[in-house]
Amino acid sequence: KTSGAAQGGQVIRHVTEAALNAVPSARINQLARPKRRKNIYCYDMGRPEFPICKISNTSKYAMASPRVEKLAVPKNVSPECEPDRDARWCVSIKTKLAVATHRTLELSQPLQRKRNLVSTR
Repeated sequence: KTSGAAQGGQVIRHVTEAALNAVPSARINQLARPKRRKNIYCYDMGRPEFPICKISNTSKYAMASPRVEKLAVPKNVSPECEPDRDARWCVSIKTKLAVATHRTLELSQPLQRKRNLVSTR
């Protein structure tokens, strides 16, 4: 048997005798079980009209304090704030007609490096 060799869509692996006869410890079995978590939502996601847990009347009819109401009001935009600039802008005719100088074209070319013909063997 070859390890990891694919034949006909199946992977053949050699399983040792020790692995076949292994007995998991109580701790391994405990870790293998899924964790039970309490539902943190008050409403079932499928049926929001029916609460999962009881909600007290005090919570149902609670009123926000004047301080909380004041904090809930959004801030006004400052008159000094400039709106975002449009991503598109006009390109001037001068820019459209610009021609690169000979020196700019020379600098834009990649450096030609000499090849090392000496063998390092």
